[in-house]
Amino acid sequence: MDREIPVGFRVTSGHGSLSPWVVRIPLALCWTMLVLCVVAGLAWWGIGLYSGAFRRISADAGGRAAAVLLALAAIQVASWWVGLVAVRRACRVRTVLRSWATVGWLLGLLVACALWGFTPAVGAPLTLLVLLTSIPLLLAKPGGS
Repeated sequence: MDREIPVGFRVTSGHGSLSPWVVRIPLALCWTMLVLCVVAGLAWWGIGLYSGAFRRISADAGGRAAAVLLALAAIQVASWWVGLVAVRRACRVRTVLRSWATVGWLLGLLVACALWGFTPAVGAPLTLLVLLTSIPLLLAKPGGS
């Protein structure tokens, strides 16, 4: 049953009367987790640049290090972009299921970003796995049916 909410968006559920907060809370969580992922990723790159770790890596490994760092950056930027697309789609469609599915997916991304802060050797593969799990979330019909 679809019910119009006074603020202008639709909450779909079979339970009849739902508060608009049922969708607003997960969307707020989504935006917060996405911002935390970006901040954690940028902090990791900032610490690496400030401490000189990237210079030491490139001095030891040469051109291979630049390729590895570029691949790591591409993985992180791709995860942020997919997160942004998923959150914007959840905000546009505003169904309970899509909102909470996006929260769960972003929670996995946040865990991957936190592990990335400890070591990219664990964080990067986990981020790729989370990106692969986003495919059903992004390919689902926007109408939710």
